[in-house]
Amino acid sequence: MGNGTGATEAIDRTIGLNIKTRRIILGLSRQQLSKKVGITHQQIAKNEDGANRVAASRLPDFARALKMEISDFFDQDTGDIELPDSKNRAVIELNRHLFALDEKVIYSVVQFVRHLRTALGK
Repeated sequence: MGNGTGATEAIDRTIGLNIKTRRIILGLSRQQLSKKVGITHQQIAKNEDGANRVAASRLPDFARALKMEISDFFDQDTGDIELPDSKNRAVIELNRHLFALDEKVIYSVVQFVRHLRTALGK
């Protein structure tokens, strides 16, 4: 239990890390998540970093936005998850956009990337 000082505890840091991990995996920015949850992106940052606790009343909002179960926020077995670097984040974002397109357009984009890769000698 907390000591009443407002200091965050290990579980608060775990919840924040699970929010951050899922947000990055989904390719969402803090700004995008903040709009879905209804709080500022600065508050998202503080929650993710464990500086501030996530209000229990907000957990359902986060769960919906991140397509998670509320119980997933309490999972402490996230230490082995490696967050994607900026290049991989860009690939995740590209995939998200591609899936929204028609299959013929996706094929054309793939062909373009293949030609670009060949032209660059990669």
